[in-house]
Amino acid sequence: MPSRKQTISRILGSFQIIRRAMLQQVAAHQSCHDNEDNVSLAQQMTLLTIAARGAMSVKEIAAARMISSSAATQVVNSLVDKGLLIRSQDTRDRRASVVTLGPKYEQLVAARTENAASYLAPIFDALSADELQEYERLNKKLVDALRKTSSPE
Repeated sequence: MPSRKQTISRILGSFQIIRRAMLQQVAAHQSCHDNEDNVSLAQQMTLLTIAARGAMSVKEIAAARMISSSAATQVVNSLVDKGLLIRSQDTRDRRASVVTLGPKYEQLVAARTENAASYLAPIFDALSADELQEYERLNKKLVDALRKTSSPE
C-alpha cells in the first residue's frame, strides 16, 4: 500500500495534467479571447488574492504575491481602470487606501464560470454522475480547508 506522501505526490502530478487539459480547452475556446474584460495572469492572481483575503493595500498585495510595489501598483491601477477593483480609503488609516473587488468582477466571474462549464465539461466525461458528485464533495472539502488557512487573521 502506498504511503500518504506517495499518494499526495501522484495527486499533485495529476493536478498538472488536469490543469494543462483545462488550459488547452480554454485556449481553444474563441470566446475567451473576444472580450475587452480579458485579464492577464498577473491580474487574475491579484484578483484571486483579494477574493481570498478581502480589502488589501497595494503594499499587502505586493507582499502576498511576492512582487514589487511598483508592479502591484501597475496591476491594481489597470484593474481599477477596468472596474474590476474599487479603490477606497482605509478605515484603519485614513491616509492609506485599500482595494476591494468591484461588482463588475462578480459579474465577470459568474459569466465566465457559466461559459467555462459548457466547454470544459468533456474533461469530466470520464466520471459517472455519482463519481462527479463525490469528486465535487472532496474538492469542496479541500477548498474549504484552504480558504480557512489563507483567510486574513
